[in-house]
Amino acid sequence: MAESNDISNRIKDFYDDVSEKLDFVCEINNPRLSQTVRGLIRQLHPDILKRNYGSAFIVPDKIEGCKILDFGCGAGVMAYVLSKLVGPKGHITAVDISPNLINEANKTLEYHREKWGFENSNVEFKVANVENFDEVEHLEGKLDMVLSYGVICLCPNKRAVFENIYRLLKVGGELSLSDIYADRDRPKEILQNLRLICKLYTCSMRWDEMIELATSVGFTKPYLVGAAPVEFQNKDLHKKTGFAQFARGEWRMFKLPKDVTSTAAEVTYNGNISGCEDSYYWDINTVFKKGESIVVDAGLVAILSNTRFKDSFTFKKCNAIERKVI
Repeated sequence: MAESNDISNRIKDFYDDVSEKLDFVCEINNPRLSQTVRGLIRQLHPDILKRNYGSAFIVPDKIEGCKILDFGCGAGVMAYVLSKLVGPKGHITAVDISPNLINEANKTLEYHREKWGFENSNVEFKVANVENFDEVEHLEGKLDMVLSYGVICLCPNKRAVFENIYRLLKVGGELSLSDIYADRDRPKEILQNLRLICKLYTCSMRWDEMIELATSVGFTKPYLVGAAPVEFQNKDLHKKTGFAQFARGEWRMFKLPKDVTSTAAEVTYNGNISGCEDSYYWDINTVFKKGESIVVDAGLVAILSNTRFKDSFTFKKCNAIERKVI
C-alpha cells in the first residue's frame, strides 16, 4: 500500500508540474470521431487544450441525459465535450488526482456553460482518486457510464479501480476506456523511473491480464473497439522495459443484471442513434447496418437488450439454448 501511494503521489506531482510548464496542443487523432464532436473540440477554451496530454479521445454514442464519470479528467477536455452531448438533463462528474489540473478545469466552467447555451453548468470537477472508494462513494450505483483514457495504466492498484468503477455503475452501465497495454511483465526496478511511469509504460497491464481482471470483478467480456501500436523513440528507455512491446487499446464493457441469461439472436439495428443513422460501429468485429439483421452471440444480445441500446435494436431469437451470460 505504501508503494502504491508513493507512485500515485509522484504521478500527481508530475502532472501538477507539467500543467504549469507545457504550452502545446496534442492532436486529437481518433479517426472515428464525428464531425459534430470535432466541431465541439474546436470550440473548447484554448487554455484547456494546452493541457490535454492524450490524443486517443473517446466519445460514446447515445448518451443524452446520462450521468457520466470522467476518471482522470485532466483540465476537462473530454468532460466539456461530454457535457454538451449529455445535454442539460445529463451530468458529468470529472475527477483527477492533480489539484492544478482541476483548478484549470474550473477556470473555464462559466466559459463552456455559455458556449453550450446551458442555464446551469452540468459539470462538476473534483480532486479524487478512484482507487480510494471513499473519495467517490457518493456516486455508488448512480452512473450510466465511466470513461477513462490513458489513466488506469498509471494506477498501481488496478483491481481496486475496476472494483470501484463496477460499484459506481448502475446495472446496465458501461465502462469505456482507452489505455496502454504491454505484451509482457516488466522489470520491477523501473517502478522507480518516473519518466517511464508517466509515459504509461511501467504500470500498464497485459491485454490478457486486463480481460481477466475485468471479468473477475463482474463485467461482461470486454469488446475491443480500436487498437494501435505504440513505438519507442528512445532505445535506452525501451531497453529498461525489457524490450516490451506496447499498444493502445480502446475497450468497452458492461455491468449487467446478476444471473442474466440470453441466447444467440438475429439482431437488426433500427438506425436511431444520432450520428450513426446508417450504421453503428460496435467493435472491431461487428458493425450493424440499418435494417440488416445479423446473428450475434448470447453475450452481445444480453448487452444490447439490457442497456441504453435496447430501443435501438430488434431481436429475433435463434434456435439456441439459453445460457447464463455473467
